[in-house]
Amino acid sequence: MKLPHFLVSESFVVLGFCFFLRAERDGRARSYVGAGLCYVVAGACRPYDMLFAMAATALYLAVQCWEDRGFCPNIVLRAVPILTGVPFLAYNYWIFKIHPIFRWWSLPGGTAPAVWTTALSFGLTFLLLLFALWRLRGRRLGQAGRFMICSLASAIVFTHLHFLFHFAFQFATNILTPAVMVLLLGLEGPITKWRADRRWASGCIVVLLLVNSATSIALTGQAVQLVARGDFRADSQVLQAFAWLNAHSLPNEVVLANFETSNQLPQYAHDVVFCGYVNAVRFWRQTE
Repeated sequence: MKLPHFLVSESFVVLGFCFFLRAERDGRARSYVGAGLCYVVAGACRPYDMLFAMAATALYLAVQCWEDRGFCPNIVLRAVPILTGVPFLAYNYWIFKIHPIFRWWSLPGGTAPAVWTTALSFGLTFLLLLFALWRLRGRRLGQAGRFMICSLASAIVFTHLHFLFHFAFQFATNILTPAVMVLLLGLEGPITKWRADRRWASGCIVVLLLVNSATSIALTGQAVQLVARGDFRADSQVLQAFAWLNAHSLPNEVVLANFETSNQLPQYAHDVVFCGYVNAVRFWRQTE
């Protein structure tokens, strides 16, 4: 995968959710702190994922307070995962909304497709989710169920907030995990009954998991092919250019690099790199 930060970030979001739900069950401060740290690590990979996790947690606590007709017990402790990420969130806001150069980075972002187009793009998951939500109607959910509903709602709303976040459609990657969890919550009864009544049900579940794992096998095979083809090798001429630049520039001089060389140049030269996204450097005017 050429964009592994998506997978890494999502993994830490899920781990943070596990820490938070564990903290809600046992009330231990270290579990809340663990959730907050996972949110921050996710934000270091993708700030949008941290914002989604913080918003989902905040919505869950707000629902709890509304049900209790006042502030929840230990609200400050339970809000630790949110408070932990606030400084890093403020830093990202400064970088991408205030900084004179990097604030232009988000301009190319486009709007999300229509709501139903986005929903149907999840295929069978969306249809089963509708059925699961119908089964859950009027049913009082536990902490985990309510938290997953809040996570799903947060991801869906953020996906369509293009006027606030120019790359808002990236939030769509946060929809699937809570959607599957809510789906399983609503269909737990029928699945359990079906498994108990049919001898071959367990075998079907195993086959389904094996088929699903084929995606990971295919992605791994694709990565192996890219390595074998030399896609990740450094061009010798580019290395010679880096050596020349290192010899003809002062330490910490700012160098405008493109998307491909910006990650490589600091390994071979003593310069400071600015990654020149086309929207930040008026690329078309520079090429005239």
